[in-house]
Amino acid sequence: IRLEKAGRNLKQDAGHAAAIQKLWSTYAQEMVEREKHHQTTDNLLEFPWLLEELRVSLFAPSLKTSQPVSIKRLEKIWKELIQ
Repeated sequence: IRLEKAGRNLKQDAGHAAAIQKLWSTYAQEMVEREKHHQTTDNLLEFPWLLEELRVSLFAPSLKTSQPVSIKRLEKIWKELIQ
């Protein structure tokens, strides 16, 4: 199904991919910083799974996700995690 839809919304797909990459990079950078300073990363462990759910939601919505996710929702969750 995804292959059939590929190419129809290249701009939208590129935007989604960029948003996911930005969230992933932010997460990875925070993990490196916390490990460097010997800080706990326990509260960040669920975030990569949320990113995977977001990928499914954006690129294969017919598969459904286990919980509601969106770029804005993950950005909000991220802000709460790093406070």
